[in-house]
Amino acid sequence: MARTNYKTATFTLPNGKRKYVSARTQEELDEKVFNLKLQMRMGVDLSDQTTVGELAQMWYSLEKQGKIKEATAYNWQRILDVKILPFLKSCRVRDVTPAMIQNVISQFPDKSLIDNRRQLNALRGMFALAVENGMIAKSPVLPRFKAIGQETVGHDALTPDQAEELLRCLQNTRAYLFVWVGLKTGLRRGELLGLKWDAVDLKDAVIHVRRNLVIMPQETCLYDDLKTQTSSRDVPIPLDLLDALRREKAHTSSLFVFHRKDGSHYDYASFKNLWKLVTRRCGPVVPVNGRCGFVLTDEKVTPHVLRHTYATRCFEAGLDIKEVQRLLGHADPTVTLKIYTHYCEASRQEATFTSTRMAMQR
Repeated sequence: MARTNYKTATFTLPNGKRKYVSARTQEELDEKVFNLKLQMRMGVDLSDQTTVGELAQMWYSLEKQGKIKEATAYNWQRILDVKILPFLKSCRVRDVTPAMIQNVISQFPDKSLIDNRRQLNALRGMFALAVENGMIAKSPVLPRFKAIGQETVGHDALTPDQAEELLRCLQNTRAYLFVWVGLKTGLRRGELLGLKWDAVDLKDAVIHVRRNLVIMPQETCLYDDLKTQTSSRDVPIPLDLLDALRREKAHTSSLFVFHRKDGSHYDYASFKNLWKLVTRRCGPVVPVNGRCGFVLTDEKVTPHVLRHTYATRCFEAGLDIKEVQRLLGHADPTVTLKIYTHYCEASRQEATFTSTRMAMQR
């Protein structure tokens, strides 16, 4: 049904179909017609009905699928499914405006800034693809748009006393050896879970880091090649841990150092259950079956905290940044430098507090 009190106009598209345009005023109508004809001259298909949902699938298939590892692909798909498509899925690509994009990227101010940057990068990639394919003349994702969100807060390393207390609390649990190896080698979670006995040299006391087990809610993937060349490295095993690994190997038939009861590697659910043994015994007091956990730190202990603790012990032992970078398998030295800077700041603050207390006691 025709709109009342609206101005209308028509013009013919290259495919022979007629395009109808309406507006409240003649000036608005003239501007709409001018813009549409301009887009047509720029190669935009004005009859295109592609939705943002279809564009997202096209972008993902062309730019991501088969080109990145499953864990990374899962993260990108999650960004599309949670942070973009619920707001724009059914919209036609050519109807999306900068205001709509601004609304989407402002939806998650309390979420991770890293995740929100991925959201914005996905939007930029999607609409750049739309421009390349003649769906639109100009991307609605403006250069001035910035992602907003919460900066990731790094967890502090455990002190030597806290690390010792944590191991004491985990004695005789399935998590004990996992945490001990994490504290003494600095391996990433996936490197620990993918560690096989053929990569543990018990004679020369060296772990050859060569595999990575990626665990996701839907699937688990074991990679025999690591993400970067620097991730493939050799890490020395302390002698006390070496004896524990020898005892463990003598009592297992599994190929994996850390495994489920049937000898297979951990998956998402089984590792989550394993780590519950840790979280119940550290961090703030949390009731567990009517009892309280052990108080170790004010923050939650994660597998990355074990790695951060290892790096801190290395700096305390006098190793230089380049040596620690190699042991941690960092491709970017600035990541190692960030840990070192945090360590130095914490050490300086502790020294300042100690000096101040001594001065005030005089």
